[in-house]
Amino acid sequence: MRRAFALIGLAGALGATLVAAPWSARGETVPAPAAGCHILDGTFAAMPAPSGTVVVPVIIHYMALELGSVPTGTRFDADDNHVSEVFAPANRKALEALFAPPIPGASPNRQNVNHVWEPFGVRLAVVRTERCEFTWADVEKVPVPAPRPTDLALLRKLARRFNTPGFHGVDLYQWPKIGASLGGYGSTPRADGAFPGPGALWFHVPTLSDTEVGEPPNPRSVVLTMAHEVGHFFTLTHTCSFRRTDEPELPDCPDPGTSGMLMSAFADGIGLSDCEQRKAHQGVTKVLQGTPISTQEEIACPAPGG
Repeated sequence: MRRAFALIGLAGALGATLVAAPWSARGETVPAPAAGCHILDGTFAAMPAPSGTVVVPVIIHYMALELGSVPTGTRFDADDNHVSEVFAPANRKALEALFAPPIPGASPNRQNVNHVWEPFGVRLAVVRTERCEFTWADVEKVPVPAPRPTDLALLRKLARRFNTPGFHGVDLYQWPKIGASLGGYGSTPRADGAFPGPGALWFHVPTLSDTEVGEPPNPRSVVLTMAHEVGHFFTLTHTCSFRRTDEPELPDCPDPGTSGMLMSAFADGIGLSDCEQRKAHQGVTKVLQGTPISTQEEIACPAPGG
């Protein structure tokens, strides 16, 4: 992920059969926060949406480690783990700007997640931000252990605790730091399978400047990383694997910056196949209904070349 922002042709749109109305226009109010969370900002304007485009609401949970919960004698440096940076105004502004209304004709450096998803009939809009207090015991270690396809137990556990009850949208967690140099992680709400439970999208402070991969700040790659993780929240899976570490069944990805596909493990483009568009449409519909998807009904897309 976090590679070149290659603009390529986009085929089709998901929004044609979706209800194209902003969150507020649907007559819904944002439910109260979960225990342990309180509202930082609930004054976001309704997202405008052109005809044929659906708006998916987003709540950002800024995760605050209770420093008093760190066990005595534990080797832990709050500064090295970006604890205070979660709430830095510049970092909050940068994260929330990823979901601003897309500006037509914007230069690549001013494009955001909605520039990627709108051609497929989807806009994402922040409707509220929250501060959520977590303890060392909640996560067992800091940095927070990175989720993996083979182990989503912690992601589901924390989603059950901190996701906004009754909210039909994306619960986005901004952590101080996620382990294993991960840019982000998204998982859709699932009714069955190995790790059933509520979905969540994880991000962290280092990704906002690409520092976790030793690269200079690149706002375009941050956009692609977030748009890619949103794709996972909408049920999309990788089209290829990096070194086949967790997904040996997938083909190896081509060199970074060459695939042009959003769901490459490198997220080095903004393309979706026709099947991925249908699958994402299904995922968006389930998210807005507040209904976890089952393995029986989920659309399966063939691997490239399959």
